[in-house]
Amino acid sequence: MRHALLLLIALGMPACTPENTLLEFSQEQITVLALLQAGDSVANVYMRHTLAGRDEITGRPPEEPLTGATVRLLHGTNTVILRDTGSQNHCAPDNPVDGCYTVSLPQRIAALETYELLIDLPGGGFVRGHATVPAPPIIRAPAAGATLEYGGFLPRPPAAPTTVRWNLALPAARTEVAVNVPGLRCTFAAESWHDATGLDSLSLFPWQLGCDGALGDREHPGEVVVTVYDSVYARYYRETARERYGLRPEHARAGIEGALGVFAGAATARVPVRLVPLR
Repeated sequence: MRHALLLLIALGMPACTPENTLLEFSQEQITVLALLQAGDSVANVYMRHTLAGRDEITGRPPEEPLTGATVRLLHGTNTVILRDTGSQNHCAPDNPVDGCYTVSLPQRIAALETYELLIDLPGGGFVRGHATVPAPPIIRAPAAGATLEYGGFLPRPPAAPTTVRWNLALPAARTEVAVNVPGLRCTFAAESWHDATGLDSLSLFPWQLGCDGALGDREHPGEVVVTVYDSVYARYYRETARERYGLRPEHARAGIEGALGVFAGAATARVPVRLVPLR
């Protein structure tokens, strides 16, 4: 879930960036960021209050965590109320983003089920959204415990890649592949995740894997991760990725009404692997 959460937070930032966009923020705005992950037992909703104007240093509009809202998540006949953590970051201690509302769910988030998000804003106003959680992919290769080599540079003779293969229960609007190493932030081909939308396999070459800490010349436990997202998230990602060409307000929201941001679903499959240095 950490990968999906970091990605969602990263995507939320362009929606609040005025430079080279059509969003001028001449009035106050509310941004809501929420991603339901199949199998999770916790739901988090991030809310930011974006003020009018721009910060003289960053060039961005000033913003602050939005507190005092009533946030409810509905699934069938069940309703849960999320706890307001205020300006504290109790949702993800390893991520410096505040303004989070959180709840431990009586049942894990179910694939192929629809959830409703209802938010009563402080001082009046209402936000509503719907999200249908996709089914998780099935990773066919590599097998659990397989060896994934890392390191090496071109133009040395190419090493054999590790092939990742997966099956989807239903067509996915967006599919991503990543390699995780506990305690490190790693990239594949210079990205934290690789866009594999429309594919069912991907080749990982040793020199494409990099981490923000020294892997050294030793073995590391890791995992290959395949994540699928619903069409709402895919549309939000696509539009915010084009932000530098001009982001219109109607493109800065997906799956919700009454605020900017996104309410969407995702599902992830993981397989443990052994990362060993290329000899």
